[in-house]
Amino acid sequence: MQAQQRQAACAESSASSARTSAGRPLLGQGIAQYEVRDLAQAEHSLQAALSSGLPDAAERASAHKYLAFVYCTQRQWPQCEAAFEAAFAAHAGFALQTYETTGTPWGQAYSRALERWTQNCRQAHSPKAAITLGSFELNSRVITAITPLNSATSVPRLQAAQAPRADHNLRLRISPWAHVRINGKPTGVTPPLVWLKLPAGTHTVELLSPGFESFRQVIQLTEGQLLTLSHDFDAR
Repeated sequence: MQAQQRQAACAESSASSARTSAGRPLLGQGIAQYEVRDLAQAEHSLQAALSSGLPDAAERASAHKYLAFVYCTQRQWPQCEAAFEAAFAAHAGFALQTYETTGTPWGQAYSRALERWTQNCRQAHSPKAAITLGSFELNSRVITAITPLNSATSVPRLQAAQAPRADHNLRLRISPWAHVRINGKPTGVTPPLVWLKLPAGTHTVELLSPGFESFRQVIQLTEGQLLTLSHDFDAR
């Protein structure tokens, strides 16, 4: 709560230039790649998501957050802190939860970035104020990625949807993407997660996508049944 209050002074600095949603599938893919620790591909996907367009400030902040996770996991501390500052610039209400900083390699980097961002906001409320971080200089209005894409690291292609196995009994058709929780347990990100195998009985499926209200559905599966769960977060 205190972190969010301190960031409120920078609400006018939030980046809001993204106008297309082409980056949403790439954001989901980047998060999924990070969760399986494919860090190189996660970095490329997250950068591509920002470059392609994320219209929601929370989604842009989420992309920068996971870039920070990627960099800190690899002990690239300046890039990690710069990515956290980019997340603050993207969305004034951005803040990590306690469980996200406890026992993680980026706890101190996040705290330093928060303090530096708060100080910069107090010193200059201009949306074009530059943030100097060691040898890194970032512009809070125009940053889309920490490391620029080039021809060798072009936008990755989305992975093909999973092919169902004979024992799969739940199909997810979610747009644009979401974190999946089954009975309160994190299960993965859809896409690329499409098919699941669950035991017969009652299950609670929860879908979470930054910038949208979470979706919760109780389903009942019987032996031999194939169930499809569909949800479009953009259909408001």
